[in-house]
Amino acid sequence: MTKKIFFDANILVNLINEEYKVNEPTIYLFNKLCNNKDHLYCSPTSFAITYYFLSKAIRDTNMLNEKSIRFFSQFQFTREDSSTIDKVKKSKFRDLEDALQYYSAEDSKMDVIITSNYFDLEHSKILCITLWNTSINFSYNFNCTCPSSNKTNLLKFPQQTEN
Repeated sequence: MTKKIFFDANILVNLINEEYKVNEPTIYLFNKLCNNKDHLYCSPTSFAITYYFLSKAIRDTNMLNEKSIRFFSQFQFTREDSSTIDKVKKSKFRDLEDALQYYSAEDSKMDVIITSNYFDLEHSKILCITLWNTSINFSYNFNCTCPSSNKTNLLKFPQQTEN
C-alpha cells in the first residue's frame, strides 16, 4: 500500500549535506522510498530551509536553482496557511518551526513523518521515523515511534558495506 511520507526539514538537509555522517543512511532510505513508489512530501518551509543550506554550498545561482528544482521534483508539497499557523500558535510544541512542520503534515494527512529527532515531535499523533547508523558497516535501522502513544517498532534494512 502506498503511503504519504513527510520529510522533516532536518532530513532534507541531511540528504543534501555530503559531509554529514547520517547522509548515507538518509540517501538509502530516500532511494528505497522512491523505488517503493510512495508519495514523498515536504513543506514549503522545508523547501526554504533546504534551499538556504544549499545556497551556502552552491554560489552559482543558476546551478543552485537547477539543483533545487531537480531535488524537489521528487516531492509533493503540503499546505501551510493561516489555519496551520493558528494551530502552531496554540500548540504544545517547544519549537514553533517543528510545530509548523507537524501541522503542515497533519493537515495534509501524512501517514509517516521522517525526522532526525522525534523528540522534536513529542506531541505527534502521526508515526515518526528516525534513523541512525548502528555499526561501522552501515547496518541501517529505523526507530519508528508515535511519540504521543510511545509505541515503538524497530525495522532493519539489509546491511550495506562501505566502498
